Amino acid sequence: MKKENLDYRRICEVEKYFYSIREDGAVIRTSKARYTEKRIKPFLVGRCAYVAIQGERFSLKALVAKHFIKGWKPGSHIANIDGDPMNCARWNLELLERHRRTNWSHPASVRVAVEGAEFASINQAANALFVSPKTLSDFLKGRHRKTVLDGKDIARAN
Repeated sequence: MKKENLDYRRICEVEKYFYSIREDGAVIRTSKARYTEKRIKPFLVGRCAYVAIQGERFSLKALVAKHFIKGWKPGSHIANIDGDPMNCARWNLELLERHRRTNWSHPASVRVAVEGAEFASINQAANALFVSPKTLSDFLKGRHRKTVLDGKDIARAN
């Protein structure tokens, strides 16, 4: 995409500068006196990209979602589609739904059927079977050795 076609939204204004964000995730600081632009460099904290504006830290994907993604609300969970936390472009972000009983879940979450009972996630099924989610995940992928799960009717329900 060309920069000329990207949408800008103003984040905030301070004494000498105003800050804007583009839909590709770039945060721009513009001088009021000279109208010169400078891109603010994001930094990682854990697995989340942040930008510093006037000494305050803001989540980059939350800023992009707030200004460019319909349906965003404070506290909404946002995921990077490609898994790269520094790639916070609008087209690389998705809002995740909050399910009433299962907490946050990715749209591609795995539903599991155990002995006819269906569970919304691997974690729930693992809790019901009294095994770790890793053990159950490995069993479903066929990468298990002899475990307590052998002989049980366990399958993906998707």
